[in-house]
Amino acid sequence: MKLSRLPYKIKRAVEIYGRYYLLGHTPVLVYCTGRVGSIALFNALYERGVFAFKVEDLNPNADRRQRGTTHWVYSHVAKPRRPAKVIFIVRNPVALMVSDFLPKLPYMTDAPDPYETLTPAQMRHIFNTKYFQEGRHLEKLRWFQQQAEPYLGVDVYAQSFPQQQGYLRFRQAGYDALVIRTELDNPTKARVVGDFVGLDDLRIERMNVGEKKDYGDAYGPFKRALTIKPEHLETIFASQYARHFYGRAKMVEMNERWLPQPMRP
Repeated sequence: MKLSRLPYKIKRAVEIYGRYYLLGHTPVLVYCTGRVGSIALFNALYERGVFAFKVEDLNPNADRRQRGTTHWVYSHVAKPRRPAKVIFIVRNPVALMVSDFLPKLPYMTDAPDPYETLTPAQMRHIFNTKYFQEGRHLEKLRWFQQQAEPYLGVDVYAQSFPQQQGYLRFRQAGYDALVIRTELDNPTKARVVGDFVGLDDLRIERMNVGEKKDYGDAYGPFKRALTIKPEHLETIFASQYARHFYGRAKMVEMNERWLPQPMRP
């Protein structure tokens, strides 16, 4: 049987084991939380033949992660601490939470079809109450402490981050690491990532856009109706994530549309 006719998972497994154990290729992990542009970056790398993996959660005890390439990365790279190139993507945490909210809305309400039955004002209320009360914002703000540190031994906060530049390359715990802000324009990201993995003329195209999802019709009205409570913004702005990668002045600049007047500079 030709390889092209095998199911995708089998072909992917053959590719992974062959490239890793026979050819000795170094894996490139796009390792970050969701909603930061990781799919676009992974696809750009994979289409150029890079030995790349997209990973969000390396916790081996999470049932949904017991199979597939994520579990392979944990078992063959992270757990034995074998060399890899790791790309961490960060995003304005306020925009990250706004993008994260609607996909989680069905799990936060009893509404049969929340995108159709809830008004933008009701969604805004749920965002300002349940989303924060349930600690969902902390999943984003503490991602590095809950993922990169325990599973790779990488403490990104131990490195001074050049906020004006928007990216940093460093070595730690045996890994060659790159932290990059998704807000950089695509040509700059492509150049920086291309240099990191040894590729010329890498192209990154935007993907996984909220307006194109099954909640797409609700996304625009929700964002237009959204205001965020000052105490939530202060929590975000004061977080280590926001302070380290952006700083307060940049956070205020990027999120002015949701800032009440007393918080503006």
